[in-house]
Amino acid sequence: MKILRFKILVLALLLTIGCSDDELSSWRVDQKRINELLNLSSEQATIDGKTLELHANLWRDFMPISPPNGRNLISINWLVDIDSIAIPNYIMLLEQNVIYGDSLWTASYIKEERETQPYIIERVSIEGPKWGPNVEVIVIAKVVDSNTSSEYFLIRENQTIGRTD
Repeated sequence: MKILRFKILVLALLLTIGCSDDELSSWRVDQKRINELLNLSSEQATIDGKTLELHANLWRDFMPISPPNGRNLISINWLVDIDSIAIPNYIMLLEQNVIYGDSLWTASYIKEERETQPYIIERVSIEGPKWGPNVEVIVIAKVVDSNTSSEYFLIRENQTIGRTD
């Protein structure tokens, strides 16, 4: 029994010590979930007469103060009304999914909200995987209409992960 406890302790310690920042982020290989998200997604959604689409910007920081292999992925998503009509507060941008090959990073947005135009909702996700830079990913965001509890998934394909130097 003592040997089993010792082996479990050593394994847990090795897993904790051996994990990079990338391994600690919330990405995983999950082709089944990726296929589900791709099937649920569309480029635009019409909610309460408003046509909405997703815009995204993703990058990794390689500034001189960053670690030698750069910082984890950061992503900004914008939910935009294509007619520049104010988005009501019952329409929410709740979750982001970034697909890179057969890997999926699912992230909640941080609480910070910046002032934008009334027809744009902006949300930020941080501490993503260390993919790229200069690779293409697919971004899928979950949008919810809290009046009807309806969920929508908006997709933005061919998004390049940039870098700051």
